[in-house]
Amino acid sequence: MVKLILIIVVLAAIAMLGMTALSRMNGRAGSGRRSLNAGVTLVAIPESIAGRIVDLVAQGQKIDAIKLLRETTGCSLVEAKDTIDTLAK
Repeated sequence: MVKLILIIVVLAAIAMLGMTALSRMNGRAGSGRRSLNAGVTLVAIPESIAGRIVDLVAQGQKIDAIKLLRETTGCSLVEAKDTIDTLAK
C-alpha cells in the first residue's frame, strides 16, 4: 500500500513538472503578448515577478508595478500600463 502511494506521488510530481515545462514552452512560442479587440495589448507576466506585481497592484503602487514589468520584459510603456490596468480590475 505504501509503495502504491509513493508511486502515485512520484507520477503526480512528474506530471506537474511536465505541465510546467509545457507551459513555459508555450509562453516562449509567441512574443508573450496578447492583443484584445479594443487595441489593448497585454504582456505575459513572468512567474519570477508575478507575486511582486500582484502585491504592488494590491498596494496601489501601479507605477512601480509598471516599471518592474517593463524592466523585466522589455515591453513598451503602453503595453505595461494596459497589462497592469487589466490586472487591477
